[in-house]
Amino acid sequence: MKNALGLTPIIRTALVVNDLDAAVEFYAAVLEMVVVRHGPVEDATVFRQLGLPPGQARFAVLKSDDAAPEVGMLSFLEVTEPAPQALPSPGPAIRTGEAILVLHAVDVQKIQSRLISCSADIMCPLIDFTHPSGSVQREITFRDPNGVAVCVIERRVTSADP
Repeated sequence: MKNALGLTPIIRTALVVNDLDAAVEFYAAVLEMVVVRHGPVEDATVFRQLGLPPGQARFAVLKSDDAAPEVGMLSFLEVTEPAPQALPSPGPAIRTGEAILVLHAVDVQKIQSRLISCSADIMCPLIDFTHPSGSVQREITFRDPNGVAVCVIERRVTSADP
C-alpha cells in the first residue's frame, strides 16, 4: 500500500555520542562502514533541532560501501558545548524505549570474531533464531562504544541477489 504522505524508507539514523572518534573507529573496524561525510557542525539550526543553544559539535556520516547512495546511512553527532545530559549507562538487557539498530550481513561469524578481538560488549553471542514461519537465521546482538544496541542478522545470499 502506498503511503499517502510519501514517506520514504529510513534514510539515516542519527546517534548522539560522547566520543565521535571511538564510534567511527568501531563501526569501520567491526562492520566495515565507511565515512562519507564529516566535519564541524556550523549551522545553528542543528542545535535548535536538538533543543540546545548554539554551541560546538562535530559529525560523521557512515554507510556500507555497497548501499544505495541515498539510504542506509548512520550518522554520529558529538556535542561538546553545551554537552547534553547523558543517558544512564545501559545494563545487560534492553530497556523500554531503547532503540536497536538492526543490520544484515553475510558473515556474522566474522563480526563476532571482530567484536571479541576489540572486547566489545556482546549482549547475546551468535544464536539461531527461528521465525514463526519456521525459517532459521543467525543473529548476534552487541553494544557499540556508546552503549547503543546493535543486532546483526545473517543474510543468506541467493541466486536472486544482484
